[in-house]
Amino acid sequence: MVTDGLAGRCLVEAVFRVGDAVVVENNSSFYVLGREGSALPRRDVALIDLDGALGAYAADSDLRSTPFSAETPRSYRVLVNLNGWGGEEQPIFADLERWVSAGGTAVFLGAPPEEALTTRYRMQKLLAKDVLLPFAITYFSGKGLWTPCSHVVREHPVYDGLPSACLMGQEYRDAVSRWSIVTPETDWISGNVTFDWYAGLKHKQNYTGVTAAFHGADLTQISHGEGSYILCTHRLVENLGKDPVAERLLSNLVRWALG
Repeated sequence: MVTDGLAGRCLVEAVFRVGDAVVVENNSSFYVLGREGSALPRRDVALIDLDGALGAYAADSDLRSTPFSAETPRSYRVLVNLNGWGGEEQPIFADLERWVSAGGTAVFLGAPPEEALTTRYRMQKLLAKDVLLPFAITYFSGKGLWTPCSHVVREHPVYDGLPSACLMGQEYRDAVSRWSIVTPETDWISGNVTFDWYAGLKHKQNYTGVTAAFHGADLTQISHGEGSYILCTHRLVENLGKDPVAERLLSNLVRWALG
């Protein structure tokens, strides 16, 4: 199908008739994103790129990237790809904390790998303070099982050209977060509204219903010293070159973070 001249959500309707009688009809929708809107800007950034995938993608773009160091200018933004991290402490994260505290902005592109987190209980993981960030983070599962996880997208520049002010639909299926940040609590930009059903307590999983609702961040900004951390748990880096929505989200996120 040729999509030239189309943008956004499009509806395809098929109707089969015999004479004037409708025999069968159906419809389906798809979403169109233009490549030009997903190009990375010609700007300077620094990278902490643990498996090299982010740098490989950026190398084919106009983005000018260099490895992060303690001497990286504060006018840069540091993009952090944690894919491949095993949870071990690394000096570069302490350097990044000092750099942010002095006025820098670091953008984390995805939640830490699950194997790098400590299990608190079946659906909750903990990242201890000072292993990666200067504060502890609690992640809660963003995948629905017998209870729904409703991922909410507010209107925001990071979601330009994508459905927003709504629940995430099928357009986001590859990039949707599998872990949402429950603590520290923040005024998140996008997040997950859900509830648990007595995880691990099967004798309570019955007709009396679920536990209290709670929410967590899929994208948020947390101040630290004179700077800030932008934490995004969408699955971006692993889907670059494969999913147009992940590529648009990365482009929008970099542009917004650079200001």
